Amino acid sequence: SCRVSVEGEPYHQGPGPRPAHLSRLEGTWSLNFHNNPGTLEFYWTGSTWAGRFWDEGHRQWEELRDIFFDSHTGQLQFNHGTQQWSGTLSGNRILGTFSVPGIGQYHWEGWR
Repeated sequence: SCRVSVEGEPYHQGPGPRPAHLSRLEGTWSLNFHNNPGTLEFYWTGSTWAGRFWDEGHRQWEELRDIFFDSHTGQLQFNHGTQQWSGTLSGNRILGTFSVPGIGQYHWEGWR
């Protein structure tokens, strides 16, 4: 399941232009995670965030889980496989870390 926090602003449902707080995250992001290239995609479903992850090394899409985005602070969190990812969105860049259980924590960066 996914969750989202958009304090003080209604969720966007129905036709019409997307509110700015959704367009900050929604869409495709180029990705560098621990010196590996990839792609992140985030979509607003009308009530929750959905997304997927492309790893150039594995050459396949994988679903993201438990996506949380705070449009006021830019804080982003999600799970990919057994990894926990977090970051901060500022402008057209996301900087953060992800942890691999039993191995360590690494840096990642997204941009568009």
